[in-house]
Amino acid sequence: SVRHGLDLVELARSARKTRKTRIVMLCDVSGSMDAFNPFLLQLMFGLQQALKSSRTLVFSTQVSEITQYLRRRSVVETLGEIGDKVRHWSGGTDVGAALRELNRTVLREGSARATVLIIISDGYDNGTPERIAAELEAAKRRIRTLVWINPMFGATTFVVRAAGMKAALPYVDHFLPAFNARALHDLVKGLAAVG
Repeated sequence: SVRHGLDLVELARSARKTRKTRIVMLCDVSGSMDAFNPFLLQLMFGLQQALKSSRTLVFSTQVSEITQYLRRRSVVETLGEIGDKVRHWSGGTDVGAALRELNRTVLREGSARATVLIIISDGYDNGTPERIAAELEAAKRRIRTLVWINPMFGATTFVVRAAGMKAALPYVDHFLPAFNARALHDLVKGLAAVG
C-alpha cells in the first residue's frame, strides 16, 4: 500500500464463473426399443423444455438430431415433425456408429467439464463391442459424466446379456433404470444427483 499513501487497499477479487451443465442425450429408437417409445418421447420432450441448452439425438443405424423439433410447445406437433424427419425409427442398431458420429460433432463443441452425456438404450447392437468401447473411451475425454439409462434394468429378471451393454459398462458413471413408475422416480433422483 506504499503507492497509495499507506492507505488500506481493497483487493479486487473475481467470483468463479458458474458453469452451466450441458446435457447431450443420445436415444436408441431401434426396433428393440419400440415398447419404450412413449417413455422416451416424454423424457426427451420434458428435458428439452426444462434445459434449453440440451441437445437430443436419436439413433438406430443412422443418427438424427431432433433438438429443434422438441422445442415446439405442442407434443402433437413435435411428434408429427419427428415422424416426418426421422425415417430410421424402429430400424436396426449401431451404437458404435452413433457414438462415433457424436464424438465427431456434438461432443467436440462446448466444455468437457460442463457436459453430461445421457445414453438411453438396451445395449443390443449389430456392431462390435470393441467399437462401442473405443468410442466410449474417446467420449469420456470430452464429457464430465456418462449416464446410461436402460429401460429393462431394475426388472427382477434383468441380467446384462447384450454384448454392447457389457462393453459399455466400464465407462458408465451412472447406470440407471427406467421400466416402471418406481424406476422413473429413481431415475429422476439419479439425474438430479448427476446435475
